[in-house]
Parts: sequence; structure tokens; C-alpha cells
Amino acid sequence: MSEIGAGSGSGYPAAIDSDATLETNNDYARISVPNDLAAAIVAIEAELGIAPSGGYATVVARLNTVSDTAGGVPKGLASARPAASAGTIWYSTDQGTIEWSDGVSWHAFLSG
Repeated sequence: MSEIGAGSGSGYPAAIDSDATLETNNDYARISVPNDLAAAIVAIEAELGIAPSGGYATVVARLNTVSDTAGGVPKGLASARPAASAGTIWYSTDQGTIEWSDGVSWHAFLSG
């Protein structure tokens, strides 16, 4: 864990940064505070990559199409599949197939 403002940069993504020492009654911030905040921002961007939400509204929406809340493959009727987004997997319960998306269309790769 890194302390924001301690001058050690950011510990993210290996650890969550903390900010136990808040700036109070100062006319200026210590240079280590904005530098550590910048390091944290860069670390978050590097971890998530460019456009982590893909074609979805949020990163959470994209993750919810990759895995259901129990950690498995999302499933439902073929007509309920989300829009095709590269790398998304879906189990069509009415067709008994597991499908993957190449970002343009859906392709069955396992049939039950």
C-alpha cells in the first residue's frame, strides 16, 4: 500500500493507495501530493487500457456481459443476447449452445 503524498508514487494495481495524511491549513500542497496522484491515475489507465468499456456504456456493463454475478457465463434466450462485442461469451438456453462474439456477429462453438 502506498500513501498518497509520501512521494513514493502509486502502488496500484498491486495495492490500493491510501491517503491518511490530509492537507490542512496550508497555502500550498507538497509536490509529492500531485505527483503521487498523477502516478495513481497513470497506473489506473495502464491497468484498464484504452477504452475499457468497449462498446458498452460503462466498464461494469461490459464486465456484466462477460460474466454473470455468480461468476459464470451469462445465459438466456438467444434473442436476449447483448450486442456483439469482441470476446463476449453467451449461453443460449433455448438453443443449447455456447456462443462467442467477434465484435460483429455471434458464433456457436459448443452445442449441448
